[in-house]
Amino acid sequence: KVDVWSLGITCIELAERKPPYFNMNAMSALYHIAQNEPPKLQSPDWSGDFQHFVESCLQKSPADRPTSARLLSHEFILRYRSSHIILDLIARTKKAVREFDNLNYRKMKKILLYDTESQADVDTATIDSGEEETAGGDSSK
Repeated sequence: KVDVWSLGITCIELAERKPPYFNMNAMSALYHIAQNEPPKLQSPDWSGDFQHFVESCLQKSPADRPTSARLLSHEFILRYRSSHIILDLIARTKKAVREFDNLNYRKMKKILLYDTESQADVDTATIDSGEEETAGGDSSK
């Protein structure tokens, strides 16, 4: 039932591009959630089905919240669940993940290349300054 609450919060965050109470510090937000009515969608422009879906998820009492299985039969899910929409979303998500991974790979490669070049510069400076130990040197020092 906690996951259903989280789903409702995530729906608001995705719809409004910010989580409820985003301008509060975490403790204030927790207090506000505990003491007040559950968060709601700010814009009245969302469909009634979507508003009801979010309100169902955000029932204060866990006993009053629907199960995830029951949510699958909610009108919002049934009406807007389309295989081509889901397949398109999966394809776009996979593409975004690949691009993100590729970006992270390029960043990591650049960092490793920089570290390798920096270490080579340090090794060269050490050799040039005569600080490098020589094998079989004078052990009486």
